Amino acid sequence: MPRSNTSLILASGFGAILILMLVLSFVGLSHFSGLHSDLDAEVRSARKIRMVYVMREAIRKRSFSMMRVRTLEGFFDRDQERANFRAHAGDFIVAREGYMAQGVSPEEEAILDRLAMYIRASQSEVGYAMDLAVEGDDHAATGAATVKAIRSQGETLKALDDLVAFQELVAARRSQAVHADQQQARAILLAASAGILVFSLAIALFAYRRETQQTASLVQEIAERKRAEAELQEAKARADEANRAKSEFLANMSHELRTPLNAVLGFSEMLKSEQFGPLGHEKYRDHAASIHHAGSHLLQVIGDILDISRIEAGEAVVDDSSVDLGAAVESCLALVGQRARAAGVALRFENAGIASFVRADERYFKQIVLNLLSNAVKFTKTGGRVGVSTRLDGDGAWRVIVRDTGIGIEARDIPRVMEPFRQVAGSHVRSHDGTGLGLPICRSLMDLHGGSLSIESKPGQGTTVAVRFPPERTIAADPYLLSDIRERQG
Repeated sequence: MPRSNTSLILASGFGAILILMLVLSFVGLSHFSGLHSDLDAEVRSARKIRMVYVMREAIRKRSFSMMRVRTLEGFFDRDQERANFRAHAGDFIVAREGYMAQGVSPEEEAILDRLAMYIRASQSEVGYAMDLAVEGDDHAATGAATVKAIRSQGETLKALDDLVAFQELVAARRSQAVHADQQQARAILLAASAGILVFSLAIALFAYRRETQQTASLVQEIAERKRAEAELQEAKARADEANRAKSEFLANMSHELRTPLNAVLGFSEMLKSEQFGPLGHEKYRDHAASIHHAGSHLLQVIGDILDISRIEAGEAVVDDSSVDLGAAVESCLALVGQRARAAGVALRFENAGIASFVRADERYFKQIVLNLLSNAVKFTKTGGRVGVSTRLDGDGAWRVIVRDTGIGIEARDIPRVMEPFRQVAGSHVRSHDGTGLGLPICRSLMDLHGGSLSIESKPGQGTTVAVRFPPERTIAADPYLLSDIRERQG
């Protein structure tokens, strides 16, 4: 419960008690009189009501502790809150003993027995919920146990309400009894009213001072949290700086590796093509082709590492130009066509039927499409199909969709393949080369364009990957043609 509400409730409660006592005193002075024993009983009733409110406050604080402990991060903070939770139980016990010390009637004893029964019934649930919250392992179980414990404490609060109602009933009966002794009790009631007023003012002053202390504690807690937040921001800045240093190191290493690797590729290409004459044995040419293939794969890996490092370091910049989606996709299909034919995979392109131009970085766009096509061909078995299509959404955004009939991905593994250097576990995936950087690079490049990348896949049925450029990147075309293509796309 917010502290402002707590202050309002405390002030209202103490004000109500003060008004009630003043009204009783005024009515007694005006209309009733009573014996000394009646006045003593009135004082005991007031004390009992105060004890009931103390018990209610203890239960409320325990409920507040049960809710607050779930918001604390550190175990020791939660353990300290559990100690406070137990201390409130001590306040409840002291108030209950103080109530009983005033003397109880059989009716009150029955209510107190019912109160004790409710406390025993809810004690294990309340303690269990607090222990779960302190351990902080199972949030769902903690929430359910907390709700159940708070509900069980509702019965305890109802019993306390019955005690208050009983005291009010006793006070009403006593007022009727005192009516006959009005003249004799006038002076006594006057003195009692003064005492009640002083007592109520003392309670109000005590509550005010306590609330002031709590406010000061809250201000201090806020200051400490701000200090902790500043420390976290500083730690984040250090982590970002370390990440930039790592990316710069990877970029430098990639550049250093590319130079000798290009030499390996060049000489292996010369050997494979027998540029300076026959090698003398057919296997030499096969080995040269293997060297060239492995070197090409390594060069691609280095390029991917360089790209992801540049993106993480914030050095990747989008060089916008007018990109013809259809022409760009066709050029990418031409690049992967030989690989697809060698794998026995059919390629198909479904153009939207109109000029599809977007404002984007053409080099990055082709890199995205090539990565998606390469993945699709790599994970599609012989006889399978890979299709590419362009679609215009209703809001004017262009999408490029790559579908395959490959091995597919489990839904739970889709977030994993979007993480750098992560691949789906399984022999059918491990049998294919790859660093796990293709999809993360594609998503990062789409993020640079303000777009998005989505994946839908089912094992054994294939995968669909769609990249979507935001509407503001669409270069306006004939509105009649746009309307026509939307109708044909459904």
